[in-house]
Amino acid sequence: TGECSSPLPESVDFLLSNPPYVAKGEYDSLQEEVKREPDTALLGGETGLDFYRAIAAFWVPRLRAGGL
Repeated sequence: TGECSSPLPESVDFLLSNPPYVAKGEYDSLQEEVKREPDTALLGGETGLDFYRAIAAFWVPRLRAGGL
């Protein structure tokens, strides 16, 4: 079902992510080798920053003091 079986943590010690980062309008100009990756691994919305904004809004507030 795609549902998480455990609750999300209230806080974390570190964040590690490799989110999609390509802007929608830039996709067609990518090298063919790059476009072999699934679209979901590359496309980050209109500006390419959708996932970065979501991480900043949702996870950064949960980062413990002194965390990375």
